[in-house]
Amino acid sequence: MSEYAPEAISWLAKEITTAVPNVSGVVILGETRHLYGYHRARNVVSADDYSVVLREDNEGDGWAASALDVPLGPTWLRRMTRRLLEYRDDHRLCAVREFFGTTDGATVLGWDRYFRRPASASTAHLGVLHISFLRRYATDAAALAGVRSVLLGMSTVDPE
Repeated sequence: MSEYAPEAISWLAKEITTAVPNVSGVVILGETRHLYGYHRARNVVSADDYSVVLREDNEGDGWAASALDVPLGPTWLRRMTRRLLEYRDDHRLCAVREFFGTTDGATVLGWDRYFRRPASASTAHLGVLHISFLRRYATDAAALAGVRSVLLGMSTVDPE
């Protein structure tokens, strides 16, 4: 088997691109610029990669990529980053390891939910919302429905 973009994360990407106008170029499975981390499957990254050291990252399908990059316009990127920050301790985000975005269009803002602390990322995230999921949840549609509800400002997590 080879690494793949799980259906649950693909579903979340489709939900976002359906709700937000003019979104294209969503990335789940890493390419050459994603040599490590959650955009790659656990089975292909080194054993000391930060994305495979937590217990929750050693559970689930070892071939599933576990991150999402969504290129967004400034308004939506700020809105979704603010929502993730506001609800960072909400149970609906239990699947999220970390996220990166911006609230002001000038500074990349990141948060590591697992360790409950700020996280840093490159300025590439000034136009892209990045979410890494604990690998245990990469194929868990119910857990990712919670993420959708926060990102899209919904009050429920029920998938249609």
